Amino acid sequence: MQSLRNERRAWPIGATIFALAVAASFAGYAFDVVSKARGATDSMMIVPAAGIGIAALIAAVIEDWRAPARRHDAYEAAAGKAQDIRALSFMAALAVYVAAIPFAGFDIASFVFLATALLIQGERRPIVVLGFSLACAVVVVWTFVSALDVPLPTILL
Repeated sequence: MQSLRNERRAWPIGATIFALAVAASFAGYAFDVVSKARGATDSMMIVPAAGIGIAALIAAVIEDWRAPARRHDAYEAAAGKAQDIRALSFMAALAVYVAAIPFAGFDIASFVFLATALLIQGERRPIVVLGFSLACAVVVVWTFVSALDVPLPTILL
């Protein structure tokens, strides 16, 4: 007979060390960029992205250590497989996005990638998918092309 009490999970030592190593890599890269930057625009995109990455990794480590003990049952295993498929789908979409930018333009590729990412994550309302993708793509393209004067291939914007 299976015990009804929840069993404590093993401490995620390996995952914690890996996450902290990646966070340290982000910090090292950001400091390297800042030390070699010729101006504020060189580090304007790297430092905030590194900060967000470090904060996300630290939050994930804290959440993993504070997660309540749970039983591992068939439902959790199925949910884990679905999450794995979504993660692999997102990585594939990201690879296609990067490869498509020179051909479809940064604006079109960004719009399609954002819409695909929302669909992969489970959003099904067309107005949300199209509206959010369009708004984000316009803001990101305008920021890079007009505000930061980064030469990117664009089709519409």
